[in-house]
Amino acid sequence: MFLNYKSDGFLSTDHIMGSTKKPPNRVYICTTMYRENDFEMDRLLKSLNQIARSKKLKHVYLEAHIFMDNGTQNCHLTEFGSQLVSLLEGRMGVSTKEATSYKTPYGIQLSWMLPEGMPFYIHFK
Repeated sequence: MFLNYKSDGFLSTDHIMGSTKKPPNRVYICTTMYRENDFEMDRLLKSLNQIARSKKLKHVYLEAHIFMDNGTQNCHLTEFGSQLVSLLEGRMGVSTKEATSYKTPYGIQLSWMLPEGMPFYIHFK
């Protein structure tokens, strides 16, 4: 979370529909992964996609993070890291070409703004 911090706060909430005087509710979805199979990864991505598309949550600031242990080795994705990235296009509607990529002290961070406006991050450790 600290890596996304800017002097004026976390990423803007411009994607939240409407303007209210009180600060919006915030929901951060954080998940850890290690050696899950493709079925489990796909279920997680499906759930995140449904949350991002939810009409009931359109006035809530949503942000999703997946932390994958052993997802990178020497700044190259491992088998399980590559498997997760390969599922993104079909399930989340984003491609790796659209990702913002950062080298971090722990590995690699990929981030997207989903078509519904939810920031989505994968942290490969």
